[in-house]
Amino acid sequence: MHTSIHSTVENHFRTPEGFFDFALLGEPQPRAEFFHFGKDVTGYGRLCNGNSVAAHDATFPDALGGVQFEGSRCLLPFDPAEVASNLRMERYSGEHGLRDPAKDLVRAVYYALRPLLPVPVRKYAQRRALRGWDRSGFPGWPIDCSVDRLFEKLLALALKARQLASIPFIWFWPEESPGCIVMTHDVETVAGLKDCDALMDLDESYGILSSFQLIPGGRYHVSASAVAAMRARGFEVNIHDWNHDGLLFRDYERFLDRAAKINRAAALWQVEGFRSAVLYRNPDWYDALQFAYDMSIPSTARLDPQHGGCCTVLPWFIGSILEIPVTTTQDYSLFNILNQHTIELWQQQIAAILENHGMASFIVHPDYIRSPRPRRTYMQLLEHFSRLHAESGVWIALPHQVDRWWRERNQMRMVRNGDAWEIQGPGSERARVAYAYLDGDRIVYSFTQPATPTQFAHSGAPFSCGGESLV
Repeated sequence: MHTSIHSTVENHFRTPEGFFDFALLGEPQPRAEFFHFGKDVTGYGRLCNGNSVAAHDATFPDALGGVQFEGSRCLLPFDPAEVASNLRMERYSGEHGLRDPAKDLVRAVYYALRPLLPVPVRKYAQRRALRGWDRSGFPGWPIDCSVDRLFEKLLALALKARQLASIPFIWFWPEESPGCIVMTHDVETVAGLKDCDALMDLDESYGILSSFQLIPGGRYHVSASAVAAMRARGFEVNIHDWNHDGLLFRDYERFLDRAAKINRAAALWQVEGFRSAVLYRNPDWYDALQFAYDMSIPSTARLDPQHGGCCTVLPWFIGSILEIPVTTTQDYSLFNILNQHTIELWQQQIAAILENHGMASFIVHPDYIRSPRPRRTYMQLLEHFSRLHAESGVWIALPHQVDRWWRERNQMRMVRNGDAWEIQGPGSERARVAYAYLDGDRIVYSFTQPATPTQFAHSGAPFSCGGESLV
């Protein structure tokens, strides 16, 4: 019973089997709602009846105060599998499957005229559409790690319930890398396509390999030899929408028709990854796409036409497709919406993502860095990547490498070998055993097992967390 409650958290950390023992405190209410889980986690799901207390900001109920312990079992006032899925799949946003005919018409007209509109006109229209983005409360800005912090808080509760000093798990990235950086280039125009060779030269000069997303549906012609030449240099090629008109997800029948064409193009180019135009998306329809991974869901989408965000800086699976979320601000938004030509925001996002051991994934368009000023900014970013790799060992990876690693990690198992733990499964030679433990009120990770056991006062009787006693 409630196997998904255990497996969702267990799969996130890849802990030994049987560590988590969660159960629900009662029947979930029929309606989902926003709630807090302590000061730094916002969730969305069905709370169990009568298991919330006053919110910190008097806006949402706080479910942390409803947690109880019963022996080694942790009783939760919500299903974490449901909450994590609601956040990752953006079910809180209300945008999926709800069509607004007026918005659809405006969108269709805009994308039909977009190639003819001067850049200042496009900037003005986009800024008007995004008014108030900085006053939105959720998802967070400049990154949002609600799903990841939810899992950490649940891990802390399990450590307390089991009275354990630490728990081993399979580290998130290969070979003790503190995090991951992924650079991708969406090619929107003929001019951008012509600049790809120069952009590959630039990336290569900093020791960076990147992924190019190309449009198959007639906006420009891509030859098989061009795709082969990119691959021969070690770069990656993926599919970018069908024709980039912003209408891929307008209705299901249109989507299925285009998905069939997209799949044929993917087979012809022999590519594994997909990204939609303008990051429009409906992950509930992804089963029609024949790809190993998708890269269309932002972590926080405040500066995108489709609001929302998956609230995580780590990949996860949507059925058989691995979602590699976009976790940093796009170059177009940085230069033209925020009017910034420095890498300060990107540095802030990278630092916060790596602090959460996540993946900093970027979209930089060859179309928008052709002039000297944005080009210099991009070069500063590449230099920052190189410095991070040299100083901290951050993994700079291509999307297909992230996909391979995450699939292998998802199949690895931790088993006892005498007094030690070892990792078994394909790719395990790159995996590392890490340990999670409580240091005061927060979860800390280490590659060496903590020497001093942590003692928890716990009688075995039902016990309330008391709001803010954990993490």
